[in-house]
Amino acid sequence: MPVSVESRFQDAISHLRRSGAAIGVAVSGGSDSMALLRLAAKWGASHDAAVHAVTVDHQLRTESAQEADQVAAQCVDLGVEHTILRWDHQGIQGNTQNLAREARRSLIASWAREHMIETVLFGHTMDDQAETVLLRLARGSGVDGLAVMQPCSQIGAITACRPLLGITRAELQAYLRSLGRVWIDDPSNDDLKFDRIKARKMMDALGELGLTSDRLVQTASHMSAARNTLRQAAAAVAAKQVTIDRCDLIFMGDWPDFDVSDSPQRLFSAAVKWFSNAPHRPRFNALHDAWTQAWRGETVTLGGVLISPENGGGIRLTREVAATEPVMTSNLAAHDGRGIAWDHRWVVEKPDDDGALRENITVSALGAAISECVNWREIGLPRRTLMATPAVWRDNVLIAAPAAGYMNGWQARFVADFHDSLLAH
Repeated sequence: MPVSVESRFQDAISHLRRSGAAIGVAVSGGSDSMALLRLAAKWGASHDAAVHAVTVDHQLRTESAQEADQVAAQCVDLGVEHTILRWDHQGIQGNTQNLAREARRSLIASWAREHMIETVLFGHTMDDQAETVLLRLARGSGVDGLAVMQPCSQIGAITACRPLLGITRAELQAYLRSLGRVWIDDPSNDDLKFDRIKARKMMDALGELGLTSDRLVQTASHMSAARNTLRQAAAAVAAKQVTIDRCDLIFMGDWPDFDVSDSPQRLFSAAVKWFSNAPHRPRFNALHDAWTQAWRGETVTLGGVLISPENGGGIRLTREVAATEPVMTSNLAAHDGRGIAWDHRWVVEKPDDDGALRENITVSALGAAISECVNWREIGLPRRTLMATPAVWRDNVLIAAPAAGYMNGWQARFVADFHDSLLAH
């Protein structure tokens, strides 16, 4: 007898053992997410866990607002708190689907942080996994690309879980029908101008060749295992040949050909992501060109990283000043003592004894104001490196640049570790 959808869902989230901890559920209104909402609500009731649902209205179709309201109504019936987030895409240009996807991730992550939710469930299914593998094959993806979606991954500080990856869309729709429930059919799911819909339409024909959803998902599983092995090998290489010079990375020693070896590709792309905190690795051609030029003795930039030849051999990776963003606060006294997080890698801490400096503070890259730090040469880091370290300003006046030797009672701690992050890339 087939294992029920509910049983498989419960097995997939069995790691969520903290009784009483709230979980989030991303709900679009389609069959996958509506089934996920029902499953999560039932699980939450039996585990004393609050369930909060969130719907992102991308405002790309006139019906979207009404559909979000329909989801809200079903959440009321289930006793689930529901929030609608709207994406303002006015003036935004580019690939609308990709931009909408990134906006959805960002909006949901921010919503989860505001509600003290650490885990958000997403309704990706076995069908989504198979379609993604097919699309990645068409784009010539390697091992990492074909490993596709994992049961859990990080979106910033939020854990994104996909408990339906082992369940098909047809099974979820049958589950909803058994409950007498309906879902929203998005007309874009039949629009052949989208590559994913083209892949979906091809699945039946490919199945005749044996390239079924099960087989594609099996390929993803094999690639995931291979990726783990390659990550471990790259981490071993990094332990010997990639050093951290406070806030910079230095690639030293002899490296195999970038075109034919995985480790330099993997480590170089991981390094760029580590600096920028970007969700995706740079494209291979951009990585290849930057790597080649830097080892030729040229200085190049890629993904917010300045890459230059290192004295004595090797290449040095430094944060690019222009890629950093300021952090402003009008009330530092409200911070909880852990300091101000800046550029994903630094924590700047306020002086404990100077209340006059606790208002209208901005933390941003030191930049050209390094000329005001008379002792910066004593730090022993390149000028361009120190220009990308955090500085504290009040009303556009430099108060402190701790990493560049101008302390004035402030401290800046570098809290990121490249080697610890490697297995997560």
